[in-house]
Amino acid sequence: AIKQYNRALKLKSQSPETLTKLGFAYLALDQYSLAAESFEQAKKVSSRPYLRANYGTALVAIQQKQYQKALKILESILQQKADYLEAHQSIGIIYFDIGEYDKALQKFQQVKELNPDFYQAYYYIGKVMLNKAKFQLALENYQKAIKLNPNQPEVLLELGKTYGILQKFNLAIQTLERLSLIHISEP
Repeated sequence: AIKQYNRALKLKSQSPETLTKLGFAYLALDQYSLAAESFEQAKKVSSRPYLRANYGTALVAIQQKQYQKALKILESILQQKADYLEAHQSIGIIYFDIGEYDKALQKFQQVKELNPDFYQAYYYIGKVMLNKAKFQLALENYQKAIKLNPNQPEVLLELGKTYGILQKFNLAIQTLERLSLIHISEP
């Protein structure tokens, strides 16, 4: 993908969309400085505030554990576009990572309100509930996440662990077996 984006940039070097896509490709490869550089370049060449590049910059900051910087960027995005789902989710993830579970829960609830079919909202609510030792609520949210997106390995793993915590061992085994089949069948 990086080669294709670089090729496209040679043809049209001032494309903020291509620069942003290149930034996300670098981000996926954990090449944070190259990702940040691409996002900054996209913002410079754009004639309007380019929220997607700002969001990419926030993700780089999150990966580098620069949470205050990321929060500032994400809040700025939400001031411009209040329903930016990924910004709400990322703020929730930051709060979760720093142990502020009530604030995280609030953000994940907002994500769920913005898109009730977004499985990740239920997944993260489940993670918060698990950390707050509200195991039945965690289970219910993981089950909803799996219903919305049946083959998500991270959700299946958490669901299986939660069944185990609740001493529903047969369901835990079935869920973890299902997880192992997903991994085996993927290329």
